Amino acid sequence: MEHALISPQLALGTHQHDILKPKIDSDNDEKICVVCEDFATGYHFNAMTCEGCKGFFRRTVKNNKNFLCAYSKNCAVTRQNRRQCQACRFQKCLNKGMKRDCILSDLELNKKRKIIQKVIRTNTQISLSRSS
Repeated sequence: MEHALISPQLALGTHQHDILKPKIDSDNDEKICVVCEDFATGYHFNAMTCEGCKGFFRRTVKNNKNFLCAYSKNCAVTRQNRRQCQACRFQKCLNKGMKRDCILSDLELNKKRKIIQKVIRTNTQISLSRSS
């Protein structure tokens, strides 16, 4: 019996947080973080963001942090100053569409990792059996 390689995304199925996004037409198009305008690496928690804003948002939600703005609650958030006001940065994350419910719990994350590892083992076994 011939087996087909399975992608981890296919094995995971459609997750409640998966949202279809328009694809960038070519690799030459720059992806810009909607929060700080740094170079974005893709869609994270429902918004095109850089790794810095992705991590900041995830840590803030997972650790249930609350920030207060020391100024007028409308600080500019740019790549150069994004670490100066966490309250305004987090609010901008929310305003730009990042969703708290897209953060996986530790249990969901471990479950996802196990599925991916199983798919990788299966694909390795299939590849080895084809080369024999």
